[in-house]
Amino acid sequence: MQRPSPSRLAIWLSLLFIILGLVRYQPERTEPLISWDVTLYYYYLPAYLKYQDPGATGEWNELLTEHNVTPPGEGEKLPGKMSLGLSYLYLPFYLMANVSAGLFGYPADGFSPPYDLALIIGGIVAFMIGIGFLRRILLQIFSEWVVALTLILLFIGTNLWVFTLWRGANPHVWIFSLMAILLWLTLRFQKTPRSGIIIWMGIIMGEIVLIRPSDLILVMVPFLIILFSKNGSASRSYFLKRIHYLVLFGLLPWIPQILHWKMMTGDWLFYSYGKEGFFWLDPKFVEGLFSFRKGWWIYSPVMVFLIPGFTVLFKQDKPLFNSLFWPLLIGFYITVSWWCWWYGGSFGLRPMIDWLPALAIPLGYGIQALLKWNRAIFLSISFLMVAHVLFTSDLYIRGILHFDSMTFRSMTLLYQNPHWTEEYKQSLCTPNYPKALNGDRDLDQCETP
Repeated sequence: MQRPSPSRLAIWLSLLFIILGLVRYQPERTEPLISWDVTLYYYYLPAYLKYQDPGATGEWNELLTEHNVTPPGEGEKLPGKMSLGLSYLYLPFYLMANVSAGLFGYPADGFSPPYDLALIIGGIVAFMIGIGFLRRILLQIFSEWVVALTLILLFIGTNLWVFTLWRGANPHVWIFSLMAILLWLTLRFQKTPRSGIIIWMGIIMGEIVLIRPSDLILVMVPFLIILFSKNGSASRSYFLKRIHYLVLFGLLPWIPQILHWKMMTGDWLFYSYGKEGFFWLDPKFVEGLFSFRKGWWIYSPVMVFLIPGFTVLFKQDKPLFNSLFWPLLIGFYITVSWWCWWYGGSFGLRPMIDWLPALAIPLGYGIQALLKWNRAIFLSISFLMVAHVLFTSDLYIRGILHFDSMTFRSMTLLYQNPHWTEEYKQSLCTPNYPKALNGDRDLDQCETP
C-alpha cells in the first residue's frame, strides 16, 4: 500500500489537533458559540427563516439578549451591525441543526445547543476545505516536505488553531477557506483561462468583502497576480476583456444585504458601525506586531519567517512579490488603523488570519530558504515558536491568558506560574474603550480588570 505523502499527513495531523482539542476543551466551554459578534453575523437565519421578523421587533428578540446582543428599542428595528455574508455559509449547518434539534428533543429556536454544535462543525469543515485547497496551491511551487512544514506551522504556529477549534463561527476561518479557493482559482485561470472561473472569482471576492469590507485589499491579490504575472500575457488579456463578469458577479452576494438595509433603515447603503472608524494618521504598526496585548508576531510568531520569504521572492519573482507584499502592507495599515486596533476579546491579531492563504507562499519560500541555510537551527526555532503558541493557546481557551489586557509583565508571570494569581491580575492592563473610540489609543493608562 502506498504511504500518504508528507503534505497529506500534515492535513491529517491538523485534524488530529482539532479532535484532541475538542475532547480536551469543549467540556470547559462556559459561553455558547453563538454570542456577541457571532450572534450578529448569524441572526439573519432565524430572523428570516423561522421568525419572519428581521427587525427583531417580536418576542424572539429575548433570545438575542440571552446571546449578548442588545435588541432594538421600542418602535425601532435591528438593522444588523454585521453583514449577512456569513449567514450564506452558515445556512447548511443551520438547516442541519433544525433537523437534529427535533430528533434529539431540543427547541428548534435557532439558538439551542444543536445550533452551536452545527457552527462548531461548520468552522472545522471550512478549515479543512481551506487547508486542502492551500495544499494544492503550494504543491505547484514547493516540494512535499516544504509544503507539509508550511501547513503545520501555519496551523499550530499561528492563532489559526484557536480560531478553528474555539472561535470557529467567527469570520476568519471562513475567509481563510474562501481565500484559499480564490487563489486556487487564480492559478487555474492562469493555466486555462475561462469565463466560468472569472465568474466564481467574482462571487467569492464579493462574499469576502461583504463579510469584512476591510478585506477589499486582500481580494485584490488574485487580480494583481493575474495582472502582473511574468508569463501571463494570454490570461491577462482574456481576464481584462471579461472583467465585467468579475464586477457583476461580485455584486451578486450584496443584493440581499442592500435589500435588507433598505427594509430596515430606508437607505440602500447603511454604515452600521456608528462612531467606530479608522484613525488613518495614527496606525499602530509597532503595537500590531509586538504588543503582548495582541501583537501579530507575539501570538503568530512563525510569521517572522515572512522576512526571508519575501526576500527570496523579491529576488526570484518580483511581480509575485509586488502582488503579495504591497497589499499586505496596505492591509496591515488598515488593520492597525482601526479604532480598536487590538480587536476586542480575541487571541492575537485576528484579522490577519484572513491573509494566511496568500502569505503561505512567501512563508513557504522562507521555510525553504531556512532549511537550506541550517535545518537544525530552523527546526529548533520552529519548535520553540509552536510550543509558545500552544502554551498561550491553552491558557487563552482556559480563560487564564486575558483576552484584551495582556502585558509583557503578564506574559512573564504566566511563564513562571500559569495560573491566576494576585500579582498576575495586577499586571494586566485593561484598555479604555471609550477613550480609544475618541482617538486616544495609546493605552498608557491602564486599569486592573
